[in-house]
Amino acid sequence: MFNNLLNWFLNLWGTVSTPPTPPTSGTVGNHNSIPETSNPNHTHLNLKVNHVNVADKPVVMPMFQSLVVIPQGGVLTKDDIIDSVVSVEGGYVNNPDDSGGETNFGITLAVAKTYEKALKEKFKWNGTMKSFTKPMAKYIYELEYWAKLKLDDIYKTSPFLADKLFDLGVNVGKVRAAKWLQEALNVFNRKAVDYKDIGVDGGIGKETLTALDALIKVRGKDKAIKTLLKALITRQGAHYQQIALDNEKNETFMFGWFERLDRHLDLYLN
Repeated sequence: MFNNLLNWFLNLWGTVSTPPTPPTSGTVGNHNSIPETSNPNHTHLNLKVNHVNVADKPVVMPMFQSLVVIPQGGVLTKDDIIDSVVSVEGGYVNNPDDSGGETNFGITLAVAKTYEKALKEKFKWNGTMKSFTKPMAKYIYELEYWAKLKLDDIYKTSPFLADKLFDLGVNVGKVRAAKWLQEALNVFNRKAVDYKDIGVDGGIGKETLTALDALIKVRGKDKAIKTLLKALITRQGAHYQQIALDNEKNETFMFGWFERLDRHLDLYLN
């Protein structure tokens, strides 16, 4: 991790490092099992999974890498992004330190219950988290996180930014992910010289998308997106530390959370 952080800081000062080849598997991360709360909850410790099905030689994308491993000759798609988070979250967990209780593929019982009628009709779900399946998780991820964060619109501008916001939405909550993006856009506008400040309301809409387009116009797409990714990742790390300081039980998950962060530093910023 030290080398990764060192490379990141060197990049901030203009030193270019060689992009690493993306891993085909990794320690499973964690998620926010109570959406829009202060706690990104459990980590599935010591569990190894494949991110997605990949060719023998993964593609090394220029400038940015995604959380997912992109099949050779392929592109980063919406399905890739959702599949990667499903894989990273792993299967059934019921950790006593996890405020969200039972989860499966990163979906809590509370969230699953909000879609109970549809899940029973579409997937014949019996209502227990142990019987909750990957297709059910993907169904909820698309409706609860991708659609509500307006990531189809973000994806048109940058699949990599959509990937990061989706991961944050699942990991720390949709509202917080959107607010962090809005706050970053505000602090990068040079005191409203480049474009006007936007409302920080936790909902991505026309105003946020207009500010994103304005930042790209002023700074160029590569620099604008990379800088936003740095802002989001550093906020994520600071958030982890703060909630562990506020509540000792969150220390249970700190190394797992920072492994997730380290993976993003490798894949996005090097």
